[in-house]
Parts: sequence; structure tokens; C-alpha cells
Amino acid sequence: MRPARRRHGRVAAGLVGVAVVTSGCVPGTPSDDGRTLTVLAAASLTEVLDQVADDFRATEPDVEVRVSYAGSADLVAQVADGAPADVLVTADAPTMDEARATGRVAGEPVVVATNRLVLVTPPDDPADVAGPEDLARDDVDLVVCAPQVPCGRATVALADELGLEIAPVSEENAVTDVLGKVVAGEADAGVVYVTDARRVGDDVRSVELPDVPTARATYLAAVLDDGAASRDDDGASDHDDAASDDDAAAPDGDAAAAARLVAYLAGPEGQAVLADAGFAAP
Repeated sequence: MRPARRRHGRVAAGLVGVAVVTSGCVPGTPSDDGRTLTVLAAASLTEVLDQVADDFRATEPDVEVRVSYAGSADLVAQVADGAPADVLVTADAPTMDEARATGRVAGEPVVVATNRLVLVTPPDDPADVAGPEDLARDDVDLVVCAPQVPCGRATVALADELGLEIAPVSEENAVTDVLGKVVAGEADAGVVYVTDARRVGDDVRSVELPDVPTARATYLAAVLDDGAASRDDDGASDHDDAASDDDAAAPDGDAAAAARLVAYLAGPEGQAVLADAGFAAP
């Protein structure tokens, strides 16, 4: 895939930085002995994990779940920088491997879903995009994810498999940003996940792309060891001198609750929510 090049000012002017979208807390107030779990999740899971968190809260009313969404590469950067969080969900294995390299991933990540790519255009299809071959047309303002993020890696793999040389007018750090440019009419076409197109409905027109195995997204969830982010230079934890009242009130700790949340996401209830949103099974 050739480096991105700008041809029209209307697209170049629309470039914006990635924003981390944080969901509101799951409705309700946890009991005094409850705990709050923070989930860092891939942007393509926007709204879906809110529903999973809500359903999980129904099974564990003393646990509040907050979800923060961003591109997977940005999530890994947050983890590396020590952002306090309990669960990480990325959109591919390479980004989860990068997170594991920080030393903060506890245990083995669990595959919870898969996804595939689709080509989207504005509803009126101004560039007359008919199929995957149009990804390489010079007269189509194409927006894709940057190659360092999962949807970008998948797009590169798809283009390579199809023998296409594409030249996007911009490369975004999250699939939601690609979708946003197409919805806003700032691009003629964009490559996103099928679940993103489904989420916005008639705001875009979808064009099927070949289901190339190397271009599929694989979502992995893992518990984060937040203690690794809260240690000072001499190796002591910021919480070592704190009283153990929290442990008495919550003997299983946040890590155990986070593990149950990951298990719930991978279990029948979480899988049903993901399937309803268009995600494929692991």
C-alpha cells in the first residue's frame, strides 16, 4: 500500500486526532463494599461492551464497569504508560502481544470474537463505488485505518491478497474515525468492519469485500495487572502501606472480578450480545 496522499482539501482539512470515548457508568450505584472495573476496549466494540457491562452488572450488582474506547494501538500506549485499568480488549493479536510485552497482562488472553472488513460509502455513493477493485481508483477519495492499528493491518492484508495498490487520502488511528469521515461525507469510501457499518445503518452504503482469512480481526480480552502500573521506583506498591479494609470487604479482589468479566464476555451471555451486533464467534 503506497503512503497516504492528499488530493482534496475537504478531506485533508477534516483530519483530526483520535479521541478516547469513555462510556458513562453502568446505571446504578454499587454497594459500599463494591468495586469499579475499568475496561480499555477497541473502538470497533463501541456500544457493544456497554451492553455486556450492563448485563454483567445484573449478575454482580456490587461491581461497576466503565469502558473506555480507542484504537487498539492507542490502548496499548495507555497500558504502557501505566493507565489504571483492569481489562484490555484489543482487535488483533499483535496489539495484545505488545500489551503483554509491558508486563501488565495477567494470564493468557482469551479470544472472544472475530470480524471482517467491508467497504462503505456515503448513501448517495458520489464516486460510484461498485466493488473491491474501486479501492485502487485514483478518482476515489479513500480513507482507511493506519497500518499500525488492527483494521489497517487487515486492510493491507486484503489489498495484498487482491493484488491492489491503494493510495488513501488519509489513514486514521481508529476504525470509528474512518467511519466518521464517510458518514460526514468527507470521503468517497472507507474500509471498516462489518459491525461498524451495521451500527450506523442507513448512514452508509455497504459494498461486500472478499472474506480473506488474513484480513479478519480477532478480538482478545485479558485481565490487566494494575499493580504493575502503581509501583514506585524502589519497587514498592503505592498501596503497600494502605490499610487492608478493601481486601476485607472484597476478599477476591479486583483481579478476580476482572477475570469473571472476561469469562462473561467469552461465555454464552457475552457471545449472544456480540452476535447480535454482527461479530462472528471466536
